[in-house]
Amino acid sequence: MDSAFIQAVGIVLYGPNFRSAMARELGVTDRTVRRWLAGEFEMSNDHASVLLTLLESRSNLIKVLQSRLRGELGVRYRNHVRQFRQSLR
Repeated sequence: MDSAFIQAVGIVLYGPNFRSAMARELGVTDRTVRRWLAGEFEMSNDHASVLLTLLESRSNLIKVLQSRLRGELGVRYRNHVRQFRQSLR
């Protein structure tokens, strides 16, 4: 896994200052994360699997929130149309 990809995953999961949060989550030191980013060490499959699980979890949460927001917007839109039609009477 290249450093640009590790950085992209870190930003998506933890924001732009991801290094410390990623290190804590993976049970490694900040220095280890910096070494992965510098290409000095290869991230283990175990650590990559944890990141995959976290990404999948985040993705599922986003899907739930998207669905709820679509529902909220749908209700608002239907109410808006109903009010508009009533104003025409």
